[in-house]
Amino acid sequence: GINAEYGNTTITNNLRIADMTVENLPDLPEFYEFLSTLSNHTKEFDEAVGKVKQLLSESKVDTKNGISLLELKNHTVLDYLLNLLTLILRKVEGKDIEDVRWNTIVDRTVLE
Repeated sequence: GINAEYGNTTITNNLRIADMTVENLPDLPEFYEFLSTLSNHTKEFDEAVGKVKQLLSESKVDTKNGISLLELKNHTVLDYLLNLLTLILRKVEGKDIEDVRWNTIVDRTVLE
C-alpha cells in the first residue's frame, strides 16, 4: 500500500495497481473524457494560432517608428498563451517543463 503523511494525519491507500478498475476509480472515465476534450481544444487552438501567425507574417506593419504598447501587449499575450498551452501539454505528457515555465513567468512579468 501507499502511506502519505500530511501534517499530523497519515493516509493509507491499500489499492494495488491490479485492483485499479473503473469500479475502484469512479472518476477515471471523466478524466479520460477531459483528456480527449483537452486534446481537441488543443488542436483547435493550434489551428487558430497558425492562422494568426500566418496573418501576422503576411501583413505589412510599418515599424520604422517602433511598435505601440498595444502591439507589444498583444504579442506578449499571444506568446504567453502559447507557452501556457505548451506547459500544460508537457505536464500531461510527463515531460520537463522548466524552460517553458520560465518563459511563461517572463511573459507574465512583462504583462504586469
